[in-house]
Amino acid sequence: MGTDAVILDATTAEVEFVAGSSGNDVLTAVGGVTGVTFYGGEGNDQLIGGDGNDVLVGQAGGDILTGGVGHDVLNGAEGEDILVGESGNDMVYGGTGSDQISGGDGDDTISGDDGADWIFGGGGGDYLSGGDGDDVMSGDEGNDTLVGHTGDDTIAGGVGNDYLAGGTGNDVYVFTRGDEADTISEVDVTAGNTDRLAFGTAINPLDLILSRQANDLRLAIRGTSDQVAIENWYLGDEHHVETIQAGNGQALLNTQVDQLIHAMAAFTEQTGLTWDQAVDQRPQDVQPSWRRVGNR
Repeated sequence: MGTDAVILDATTAEVEFVAGSSGNDVLTAVGGVTGVTFYGGEGNDQLIGGDGNDVLVGQAGGDILTGGVGHDVLNGAEGEDILVGESGNDMVYGGTGSDQISGGDGDDTISGDDGADWIFGGGGGDYLSGGDGDDVMSGDEGNDTLVGHTGDDTIAGGVGNDYLAGGTGNDVYVFTRGDEADTISEVDVTAGNTDRLAFGTAINPLDLILSRQANDLRLAIRGTSDQVAIENWYLGDEHHVETIQAGNGQALLNTQVDQLIHAMAAFTEQTGLTWDQAVDQRPQDVQPSWRRVGNR
């Protein structure tokens, strides 16, 4: 057992593969070194890639892997690891354990695998997969795809036109002002599971305009181009998000959605006002519509 510190630089350019010991190793590529492969071995290791397309495998222990520049492959393998892709189109795998993963810039593919993982896509159009466990995922900037799979996941697309699929479990979808246009795909036939769409604090009940668009439920944010579409809502309960929660905490159940849509349509027909006009000019008349339906 020992602790090794290995630095690859221009003087060791012919070395492309390094395997750590059973101790806590630090393996680093610097000075323009490209295309290295590091295996950490046992212990809590730190693997730092260089300017090329590197392969970093943590193996056993709680490891820290940093890809650096290039299109890197990072695999935490066993243990509770921290993995940072940085720039480039990286492929990052958490492995077993509850890992913290950040893709950085670029179009990254990230899989949390087993455990309760924290996954942050960063810039670019990323694909995030939670795997098993109760994961927290955020796409950040770019048009991202986030798939929770099993477990009670929290999923936020961030800025961009994102595609969110919770999978099985009690999932929470998060949407805030400026997130642009997200699509939620919910398919869960498990009895008793309840999913929730949670809007940020700046989105209150009267900011939400609900409508049916073919088989989808559309929730537009008043005065913006932001919107959420829940795919195939009208094809069956398995596609429903059971609770829609506004930023002030007030909730609307999936069984009350059509009642609210009809109430909004009836009010605008009776008054001759659009929903935007009604909220601006006669909020005292519009507010009870949400309360009457949402709190029944």
